[in-house]
Amino acid sequence: MHNFSKHSLDRLDERKFSKESIESILNKEVDVVIYPSTRDKDIDLYFGKESGKYILVVYNRKTFTVITVRNMRKNEKIIFNEVLRHEKK
Repeated sequence: MHNFSKHSLDRLDERKFSKESIESILNKEVDVVIYPSTRDKDIDLYFGKESGKYILVVYNRKTFTVITVRNMRKNEKIIFNEVLRHEKK
């Protein structure tokens, strides 16, 4: 089970993401690329595409807490798609 910080719940509402779509990314039910944060050893960055939306989830793996969510930036989408293309070969 994943916890959601108040900040992440506010961002979900503001950015029109559902908790279910974030959980599907965290549970790897959709295409996902995961990178460890370079700033905090407990944080992972989940890049996923769910329901046509490119979403970044910042997740604390130690506390199982979603810190924040946002749309991927243009360059992140490009890298995400390249990584997936290489993984599927």
